[in-house]
Amino acid sequence: MLKKIFYSLAFISLLMASVSYASGSGVAMEAYGLDTIAGYSTYLRTSQLVQNASVEFSVTDPNGETTSLSTITNENGIAQTELSDYFTKLAGDYYVSVKYENDSDYGNVNPFVVYPGEVSQSNSQVSPAEQVIRSYDEDLE
Repeated sequence: MLKKIFYSLAFISLLMASVSYASGSGVAMEAYGLDTIAGYSTYLRTSQLVQNASVEFSVTDPNGETTSLSTITNENGIAQTELSDYFTKLAGDYYVSVKYENDSDYGNVNPFVVYPGEVSQSNSQVSPAEQVIRSYDEDLE
């Protein structure tokens, strides 16, 4: 009887271990980019994934061009890599996602912003949050 219980428990524990490993790769994968200024590098980071796994970041710039960067998650399951200043020359909204290297589908897409490095008279404008006119305590009649 004890032998049956022992084998049953051993089988269940092996089954649970394989289920937890499989579910680890099915977790919603998130990638994040730090906001930066045009012409400066930034860092990309993942949510917690499987440790020591090869992953691939996909970064889409405001023109729709995509760049891929590969790296490996650390012992905590976090991957981090630097996106070179070469890829951040254009100001605007960028989008980043991540996938395991052998998977075909990327995880959730998250935005980060590359702010302009210089103020351009033709492309920049300043607008007040509210339109306010001061009367200087004079009657406006």
